[in-house]
Amino acid sequence: MATSRLGQYMIRRALERQMRELQKEMATPQVERRVPPENLYQPYGITDEEKASAEARVEEASQMTTPHLLLSELADRFNPVAAAGLEVIYQFELTDGEPGYIQVQHQKLVISGGSHPEPSVTLIMESETLRGLMNGEVDGMQAFMAGLIKADGDMLLATKLTRLFPPG
Repeated sequence: MATSRLGQYMIRRALERQMRELQKEMATPQVERRVPPENLYQPYGITDEEKASAEARVEEASQMTTPHLLLSELADRFNPVAAAGLEVIYQFELTDGEPGYIQVQHQKLVISGGSHPEPSVTLIMESETLRGLMNGEVDGMQAFMAGLIKADGDMLLATKLTRLFPPG
């Protein structure tokens, strides 16, 4: 729909007016409310020690990497056609985290935390290496050759991971 010159003029004037109002608001000094941190928590009965302890636990939890969280990112990339006839359990042991595993059976994927009693292959690595594998920044074969990944069990199954989870 074509806008007439008068319509364009009116739109431009309205935009200019809005810009002037925004500039005025930005030029107006904002009143800053300051609440001392100790007063912020005291109404809830939280002591400084409890606050520090909670903050430390939150920081620790944010640094933890579980394979279950990392492996769950693979669900969207799962290729069930490549899993045809394959029944395998990939165990992931993180040297700096908790274990987790992927079970592929009947062209379906199950991701679990913990250790499986009978994995087909176990891959041992740091969480950063696993994260790099998941997002495609790390090539599995090169990481294995460089010693970043150690494998125990059926090595042929480890090579099938890229077909099961093609890079996105």
